[in-house]
Amino acid sequence: MINFNITAKELIKTCNLSLTYKLKVFGNKKIILKKFDEFSKKSFNSIKFLENVNIKNFLFKQFKNNLIICQKKIDINLNNNCLIIFENPRFLFSFLIKKTVKLSDHENFFNSNDLKNIKLYKDKNINFGDNVILNKNTIIMQDSKIDHGTVIGKSGLAISFFKKKSYSFPHIGRVKIGKNCYIGSNCVIMKGMIANTLIGNNCIIGNLVNIGHNVKIGNNVRISSGTMIAGGSSIGDNSVISLGSKINEKIKIGKNCFVGIGSVVTKSINVNSKIFGNPAFKYGSKKV
Repeated sequence: MINFNITAKELIKTCNLSLTYKLKVFGNKKIILKKFDEFSKKSFNSIKFLENVNIKNFLFKQFKNNLIICQKKIDINLNNNCLIIFENPRFLFSFLIKKTVKLSDHENFFNSNDLKNIKLYKDKNINFGDNVILNKNTIIMQDSKIDHGTVIGKSGLAISFFKKKSYSFPHIGRVKIGKNCYIGSNCVIMKGMIANTLIGNNCIIGNLVNIGHNVKIGNNVRISSGTMIAGGSSIGDNSVISLGSKINEKIKIGKNCFVGIGSVVTKSINVNSKIFGNPAFKYGSKKV
């Protein structure tokens, strides 16, 4: 997580100097801001953005000393929060990241020659194959192996549009990999956009697997070769994803699930489910 110290007033001034678009500002401009964070997380002194204004109001009561960007006013305590009204909150949030964070620090990578000589990884018994590329902000716990040609911690494809012009959403998260994991050859694991991409303990990931940004994989998960997992999805503990499966963005697969070979998962599935097909459908329950 990136930390800094800046007042809401200073940040708003930066926007007014750099943008031609008009901002509507409400609330306390004196609050201190220290990080960017996801809207759904309970956090303080954060910069957040909200695209879905129909989100439940009870979340707003948890916020304190936050700068929130949204399309219209929300029911929030303006004595200890600041609100910016802007037609495209994602664009403005992205703009503030680019103005506040030194993005080059998030695009530094180790190659295999570096990795094999780093004492930290040797002490943790982490083994790397040839031609591995690893973002320097990646965290890997002990007793894991990353096989030949795998890339971990690159930015995903996050292109959006504002005023008919494209812009890229910067990735300031990282990848965290748990204990005793194996990641096969020629895999690509994207780092998180704001929060982190997470892989739990005792996971086995086959060759040629693509894992998108902000994916969350639980413990003891098995993912077979050729699988593609889109950004924002999650896979629960003890689940098995079979050869060549495709999982759409923001899909939730519960604990102890089995996804059959070549499945295309377009809907979230509950715990202990067995699914198969294109689109995948439930055909039984997995015994636990």
